[in-house]
Amino acid sequence: MGAEDYITKPFEEEELLCKIAVILRRNQHQIVAEPPAQFSIGDYYFDYTKQELVYQNQIERITEKENEVLRLLCLHQNNILRRDDAVERIYGEKDYFLGRSFDVFISRLRKMLRNDPRISIENVFKVGFILKIKE
Repeated sequence: MGAEDYITKPFEEEELLCKIAVILRRNQHQIVAEPPAQFSIGDYYFDYTKQELVYQNQIERITEKENEVLRLLCLHQNNILRRDDAVERIYGEKDYFLGRSFDVFISRLRKMLRNDPRISIENVFKVGFILKIKE
């Protein structure tokens, strides 16, 4: 059920504090770091928290869904982002029509990133997409 330890009544305050400290030390290495919120994409700078895509000091605000899709692509940069997984993560369910909506956001992002020829969002047939950035 997830129990780490137990204490029988009556218990001493020091014993409780000691057991809490041990559990915290044991689980400290299991704390998962929050994924980054700012990304450098070729000549672009993407700030997830502000929903901004910056190119040559020109700030473009992006929609919430574009923001989510671009973050997933950045987190999987140069690796396959599975379409079904991305759709489920963004919309909370897998659905053909939601997948088509996802494709529209990919298309929009391609247009937004077109100023840097080193950047491409490539299709992986029947699997997903790859954000590729050539050095």
